[in-house]
Amino acid sequence: GQKALGEYDFSTLLNLIVEKTSQTLDVEYGKILELLPDGKSLLLRAGVGWRKGLIGKATVSAGLDSRAGYTLISKEPVIVNDLRTETRFSGPPLLYEHGIMSGMSAVIHGKDKPYGVIGIHTTRTQEFDVNDANFLQSVANIIATVIEKKQQDDQVRLLFHAVEQSLASVVITDTKGNIEYINQKFSQLTGYTSEEAIGQNPRFLKSGQTSPEEYKRLWNLITSGQEWHGEFYNKRKDGGLYWEQTSISSIKDSEGKITHFLAIKEDITERKLIGAELDRHRHHLEELVNKRTTELHQQSHSLQALIDNLPFMAWLKDKEGRFIAVNRAIADANGRTTEELLGK
Repeated sequence: GQKALGEYDFSTLLNLIVEKTSQTLDVEYGKILELLPDGKSLLLRAGVGWRKGLIGKATVSAGLDSRAGYTLISKEPVIVNDLRTETRFSGPPLLYEHGIMSGMSAVIHGKDKPYGVIGIHTTRTQEFDVNDANFLQSVANIIATVIEKKQQDDQVRLLFHAVEQSLASVVITDTKGNIEYINQKFSQLTGYTSEEAIGQNPRFLKSGQTSPEEYKRLWNLITSGQEWHGEFYNKRKDGGLYWEQTSISSIKDSEGKITHFLAIKEDITERKLIGAELDRHRHHLEELVNKRTTELHQQSHSLQALIDNLPFMAWLKDKEGRFIAVNRAIADANGRTTEELLGK
């Protein structure tokens, strides 16, 4: 039963199910056909009794004129008492090559579309009753459950690997804030192993730079189902400090109840250091600009004082011909003040 689901890999389990089903129904052949993505054919995914080398390679048509195709659109198991006199569809070469006479087939349902078909066959002319058909459909339903569980496990495994290999640090806590999971990046960043971190509250990383008020605001937001975004200046295991940009949100069950909290953290220490270095350069540049501006202003005053004391008209123009310095003699000659002539 349930124990078997965890004891075997997927392919072995499918072959075992086919074998036991064939034995129970006293037939020589059994198969599980997997509907291929193109929807036009089915692959012999597992089986018993077939010639060596066919499992995993042989295919049959999924057309409506084929036995497998007919089964896929049927609402109940399809019984064939004698393939030689069958008129609803034609048997595939796979059955004729093995001398198949009688058999049954049932749909293995999937979440969005059928997974495929389970079939049992014999070289004898044999009549199957409704109990046999119900049994086969029950087996098909069990296989569907196994397949759905495998698909869910595959998705969980894929997500787990994605999180484990993420460039961001990931932390999952319970509703009290106690750590239940950390990924590899967290350990690389903080120096703490999962054994050291699990069970702790993330505040064990505090450096004292974040105010208690901000922590209170954070907790109020996430416990109400909202997200918190911000930065922490935390402390590593070795005492070193680092900056991280953090997003914290709640994880809810199907009824909307908060069950966990998820924190995704990005190490921004280098970005902060570069930003601080750029700020230092900017401040230094501003100081140089201010100093030079003061020097030019002083030089301009000195130049103005010099030409103002000349007894004759004196001026200085830029390359566009505008006055940038004039003395009182030329201003008086033009009937204007020195300020009015500048820039003209």
